[in-house]
Amino acid sequence: MHQQKRGLIKIFLIIILGVIILAGLGIDVQGFFEKPLVAKAISTLWQAGNTVWDLIQPVLHKIWELMLQYLWTPVTNRLNLGNEAATSTSVSL
Repeated sequence: MHQQKRGLIKIFLIIILGVIILAGLGIDVQGFFEKPLVAKAISTLWQAGNTVWDLIQPVLHKIWELMLQYLWTPVTNRLNLGNEAATSTSVSL
């Protein structure tokens, strides 16, 4: 987990340094994203992502429900059985 955080920080630092370098070279980063062609490309990618999500979301939802039913619920039920004695003892104090 700690390694993932370091990787995420590195990505942010690379993006920030990239923007600073482009600004130093005189490239207008904000103007780049305001160009109609770039805006249209970003919009197309966003719509494609939404379409893909709409297609896979029902499948992922079903997988999630099955995982809860056959994996998570039985495991938590077994763990709760072992904790009932400890819980009842601590409540009676």
